Amino acid sequence: MFALVMCCGHLAMAQLKATTIGDASSLGDNCFQITADSDGQVGGVWFDYPIDFSNDFTIAYQNYFGANDTGADGMALVFKTTSNVEIGSGGEVLGYHNIKPSVIIEFDTHQNPTIGDPLYDHIALTSNGISDHTLSSNLAGPVKALLGDVDNIEDDIWHDIKIDWNSGTETLNVYFDCELRLSKTQDFKSTIFNNDDSVFFGFVGATGGATNLQEVCLNRVSFVNEFITSDEIICLGESIFKDVSIPNGVTYSWSPSIGVSDPNSANTRLSPRVNTVYTLTITDLCGESYSEFINVTIAGNSIVPRFNPIPNVCEGESLVLPTISLEGITGTWTPEPDNTKTTEYTFYPDPGQCAAPTTVIVNILIPTFNIPAGICEGEQLSPLPTISIEGIIGSWSPELNNKTTTVYTFTPDSGQCAHSVSRRVDVYSTEVLSIKTVILPDSFSENRTIKLEVTGGSGFYEYQLDDGLWQSEFVFENVSRCSQHDVGVRDVYGCSVEVREAVDLIFYPKFFTPNGDGYHESWNIQCLEADPEAVVFIYNRHGALLKQIKPNQNGWDGTYEVRHSLMGVIGL
Repeated sequence: MFALVMCCGHLAMAQLKATTIGDASSLGDNCFQITADSDGQVGGVWFDYPIDFSNDFTIAYQNYFGANDTGADGMALVFKTTSNVEIGSGGEVLGYHNIKPSVIIEFDTHQNPTIGDPLYDHIALTSNGISDHTLSSNLAGPVKALLGDVDNIEDDIWHDIKIDWNSGTETLNVYFDCELRLSKTQDFKSTIFNNDDSVFFGFVGATGGATNLQEVCLNRVSFVNEFITSDEIICLGESIFKDVSIPNGVTYSWSPSIGVSDPNSANTRLSPRVNTVYTLTITDLCGESYSEFINVTIAGNSIVPRFNPIPNVCEGESLVLPTISLEGITGTWTPEPDNTKTTEYTFYPDPGQCAAPTTVIVNILIPTFNIPAGICEGEQLSPLPTISIEGIIGSWSPELNNKTTTVYTFTPDSGQCAHSVSRRVDVYSTEVLSIKTVILPDSFSENRTIKLEVTGGSGFYEYQLDDGLWQSEFVFENVSRCSQHDVGVRDVYGCSVEVREAVDLIFYPKFFTPNGDGYHESWNIQCLEADPEAVVFIYNRHGALLKQIKPNQNGWDGTYEVRHSLMGVIGL
């Protein structure tokens, strides 16, 4: 059995004109997911390239039928007379039901006895959107997909498929993993397609109650020009990198080898000194070789376009960049012209002119100033500058105010290429800071969090725990228990005096079990044992005092009024 053990990565082939429908989607590089591994899926992809059955053609691709032997349902290559995208019902009819006129090559991975399916994964040639192999619409097959004793193609392997049409003998051959599995001689153009010169192809597939991931990747489409290669124009002394990898390619050979960095690689650099037609010979996994041709034309020396100096532009004035250089080179600019800010623009010459990109900077005259963003309330606010960094002269309004946040407008004197601009100066409150500490979660928890709520000042603060670093976050996590901590807050802008506060964190057990087993027999708040004056009062849920203890003495053993005892697990 032949097995292609690989997956289809990102390749450099030209992306075909393809349209997906239903549950299908493009994976890029001419690879498509036809169905996901989900039930009730039906998807397809159609290609807008006409085929004339009067001419020979080859379509080579790879199919992935999934990894579930009991999955379903399979995929099909469909030829039909219109380029519009369409899809039939799913399940056992694989998404091609009622597409007609059509010729279908199906790869069925699920056995449906009611339509004549054999017990193995099979290939069949049918027509006019009918999947029943017992009817006259079935043109050839079904036959086992794999040559030999293996019945399953849902084997987590990419399988190599080639469809060859010989117009001279009117024979359609289907190869699966390099083996000829199905052949049919028939004048499809007249008997199926009513002598239509333009037939289109696509892939469909479906799942039902049983499922599989199903994908297709194209290797070669003989009637599509520049599918693998494309002609190029380069400047004298330049080179071009080509990646001509295909999923089932094994060897690659370039001829002539002059100007080829690696004549035996799919990834190579072409650097001809004269116009050259390169022949690329590809040998695939099946040992078949075919040739593609690349014409590289030398256009001449590379030219750097030049332009007359572009004067400074007043904000809001029309900005139009020239699209023809002094040398007559045409091209486009990026990004789009923007008359609100100074921008560097790149000129990209149109193809075929052998010219290099170039850049220019267009200055937009907008007054800018070094002005403080804010001051503390009552602080002296220095006069705002009447000459901008760019040398633009003007005046500010309204009058300066060091009590309230104010927006000031700069108005340039007349006769200058500039517009008015506004700047805001914030005035921050000097109100005394006030701290409120919130301890989270409750006192039963070993890991504590201190949250600080602050009022006063500018409203922008930094926070400190003990002697740690100042931080912008107002929460301190995983603070150690059974200790006193010092928290501090300061105003970012220094508009209020720093304040500090002591925070005590006390921890005590959540429960104890006075049952005589020697474990957790009593309860106390050990965090307070160093304080001889500390007293703990214990109440029940009705408010009755059960016990009074001292943290530096024995804890509570669960008894009250001597005569009574609380047994079991006691939670607090």
